[in-house]
Amino acid sequence: MISLDNFQLPTRTYKGNALLIAGPGSGKTRTVAAKIEYEHEIEKEPLPNLKMLTFSRRAAGELLKRLPYLEYRVHVHTIHQFGLSILRNNGHNYKVFGSTPDSNGPDPRQKIMLQFFSEDSSPRQLREVHRQVSDVLAAIDRYKSSTDRELAEIYKPSYEFYQSYLKKNNLIDFNDMLSIAIEVIEKHPFHVKWLFLDEGHDTNMLQYELFKRIKADYVWAVFDIHQMIYRWNGADERNIQRFKKDFHPKEFKLLNDWRSIPEIVNLLEKIYPRGLIAKGEGKGGVNTIECSTESQLGIARSLCQGSEDHLILARTNYQLTDNRGTESGDIILDFSGNKNKLITIHKSKGTEADTIVLLGCQPRYIPFYRSTDEEEEKNLFYVACARAKNNLFLLYDMHLTPFLEKGGDVWLKT
Repeated sequence: MISLDNFQLPTRTYKGNALLIAGPGSGKTRTVAAKIEYEHEIEKEPLPNLKMLTFSRRAAGELLKRLPYLEYRVHVHTIHQFGLSILRNNGHNYKVFGSTPDSNGPDPRQKIMLQFFSEDSSPRQLREVHRQVSDVLAAIDRYKSSTDRELAEIYKPSYEFYQSYLKKNNLIDFNDMLSIAIEVIEKHPFHVKWLFLDEGHDTNMLQYELFKRIKADYVWAVFDIHQMIYRWNGADERNIQRFKKDFHPKEFKLLNDWRSIPEIVNLLEKIYPRGLIAKGEGKGGVNTIECSTESQLGIARSLCQGSEDHLILARTNYQLTDNRGTESGDIILDFSGNKNKLITIHKSKGTEADTIVLLGCQPRYIPFYRSTDEEEEKNLFYVACARAKNNLFLLYDMHLTPFLEKGGDVWLKT
């Protein structure tokens, strides 16, 4: 059976609703996988009675990797996949248009919404138009997911154009899909014995409402509000309180960080004190390097030379673009033949690497100057640092991020 630590072990045999407060590297996937293994192998629970919902496809894939020797495919779906299956199984054949936050590539809706705005040949003005489109789509999604109760007047004309386009082309977006799935499941209840929700902190109100309407004997959810980085997409920290009110769960805290060495866990505790216990046994540390913004990508490549297990992270796609056309998420070959893995912090969720290099660890990028949500910006910094197993390099231009000021710098190397 899957081995568990002292915080995880009590969950294996627990019969009842549960809330797992899972710190970074604390083995939440392992804990849930062990529970599924126990219920199926020991309690002989039929597989159709065990269903797992996740926020992202990456999280779904990670759980399936943990149970290969059971020789079956656990019923694991993202919330959007589950919603679509509800529609398809009840005879609805809508065409779903758009993308989810963990999708790769641009949102196809942007091309349509660009028609609503006048484009200019000036690169600067063109970037502003694309930024407007992104802001509009985010506002529409928050409104349709019930996160924002009202739509600001400035967005109403573009919202009407957007809805008209969907109707004219017989399309629905992902929020429409979830809303319709909720209506269907209320008329045709869906029942399982065990229901698990991973990454509950990243769900918006609409996603949580669909989850809540699934009939289950036992309901488990994993939350960590300090790793909540999708508020711009409507993720709502109140969902953890809703879960407590709706299901009255027993709370389990997972506090052993099996990923990171003590130096990195100490940094995480400076950002958010919560009692994490370092269990990583490698060698390395936390290092800050002051350098110009323009030189950071080149320095990051140099730091990663000779390391196959590394990630170069940045707050924005723009920081990962150089004059050779490197794009976020690409794996590119530099002059030395060393592969560099570049990704945004948002896309890094659920990953880990021996060496993490974080670009732009300074005001303007961390926190991002266009963001009005300082708490989410702090969460992004926390998530980025928590990806590192042994080596964490923070590259900054002149001034370190203010998220490190309160903790002092005695634990940092320069």
